[in-house]
Amino acid sequence: MPQWSVVTEEQASPSTLSQLTPNLPAFTAQYPIIISDDDPQIIRLYQMILDRHHLHSMASPTSQGALDLAHHHTASLIISDMMKPYMSGMDLLRSLRSESRTLHTPFMMITATPRPELRAEFATLGGDVFRAKPIDLREFITLVTKLLQHQPVTVRA
Repeated sequence: MPQWSVVTEEQASPSTLSQLTPNLPAFTAQYPIIISDDDPQIIRLYQMILDRHHLHSMASPTSQGALDLAHHHTASLIISDMMKPYMSGMDLLRSLRSESRTLHTPFMMITATPRPELRAEFATLGGDVFRAKPIDLREFITLVTKLLQHQPVTVRA
């Protein structure tokens, strides 16, 4: 695994992110970020932010679609909404963690329902970041960067 430079939250402004982490665009070109949200505007927003930092992504409005993408592409990170029709973000995480190929893929859940019992289940399943909507966009890109660099993320109550 390549070594990445350390980025603090203060350093992760849009103007400095790509300078501090020059290998992340190449890394995500080979191992894209998968986004899953049933709201197309949220997908567009997340992709716009990632594109602004030259990070490559793929998206699906369904968890099954995200799971299919993860089966066909080695993802560097998966970002998902919790509440989606047919298969929830938690079910997506459960499926990913049951397969050796995706067992260690970093997973970020961004949800409008950040209930404590869901956060506990998420942690038990091996999720990495659980945040409430709306997420601050600067925090979003900081968290993405830390997860791509395999850095520990501060857990918030």
